[in-house]
Amino acid sequence: MGEIQLGGAFLLASGIFDILDGQVARDGNRMSTFGAFYDSTLDRVGETAVFLGIALWFAQGGVPAARMPLAVGLAIAALSASMLVSYTRARAEGLGLECKVGIAQRAERFMGLGIPTVLFGAGRDGALLFWIVVVLAAVTAITVVQRVIYVAKITATGKRGAGAGTAHRDTLPGHRAVLRKGS
Repeated sequence: MGEIQLGGAFLLASGIFDILDGQVARDGNRMSTFGAFYDSTLDRVGETAVFLGIALWFAQGGVPAARMPLAVGLAIAALSASMLVSYTRARAEGLGLECKVGIAQRAERFMGLGIPTVLFGAGRDGALLFWIVVVLAAVTAITVVQRVIYVAKITATGKRGAGAGTAHRDTLPGHRAVLRKGS
């Protein structure tokens, strides 16, 4: 809708609530495996909404027409890399490895997007928001690479994250369940 400053404010507010909901669950001893899964899933929905909204705003004239295809492409790249940052961590954790490395974790990405847009909006002809998206696309891609390299190093050296087991993990979803059923 073009309300970039309001969007930035909502983004920052959602980040605060995202921090608080986990703390409330821990303090109230109401943590659950499903709650953690659901929270992470909703985080991905939120990130998708943010970058989709930015891409749509770019496509609907938020930036000069000559810059629009690049701007939309970069918003999609930032979204894709953002999903991969989360996926690499989740996949590593699924393998029993801790993987919180990288220069642009979720909080950094949302602060880098939220604060400037609250203070300055999209900038003249959307230039500020365009350059924020350029930076986010780059740093999220770098974070994915950092996580891949980190996992490669710790698996090559045998050093595993906290609570890591050494059991073989089947990488085919559902494969182990099928074998257990005898099918």
